[in-house]
Amino acid sequence: MTFIEDQPIIFITLVSLGLTLIVTLIYKFTTNQTVIKASKEEMKRIREELKANKGNNEKLMELNKRSLELSMEQMKHSFKPMIITFLPVILVFAWMRKYFSDSKVILNFGFNIPKMGDNTGLGWIGIYILTSLVFSFILRKLLKVE
Repeated sequence: MTFIEDQPIIFITLVSLGLTLIVTLIYKFTTNQTVIKASKEEMKRIREELKANKGNNEKLMELNKRSLELSMEQMKHSFKPMIITFLPVILVFAWMRKYFSDSKVILNFGFNIPKMGDNTGLGWIGIYILTSLVFSFILRKLLKVE
């Protein structure tokens, strides 16, 4: 027996941590964090102005236009790291599919989830998504990534 077969939850969690760390570092070093932070702060200010100007349609249209421009700018900044990380992520997922069946429950809840059929837990992809969300949140805070 291998570690992958004996401890699948630990293995998937470690892969998730490693891949999330790599993606976060690539994102941090391939984006201008100062520009992204300023853009997020301006988006926050715009949201507050939108709430304050609910009756003024002209002002709302102007704020929505600026919000859309900022969203497009943020998307441009995140495009480069997304392209860089796409291939490694796809390769890791293909490699993990080799070891784990898509329908195999690895983390059993012990009860049925309504409207989910006989599925009583999470497979490898569910565990990966759950752990990567947690790791992403923690790593972004620790590494000060916007």
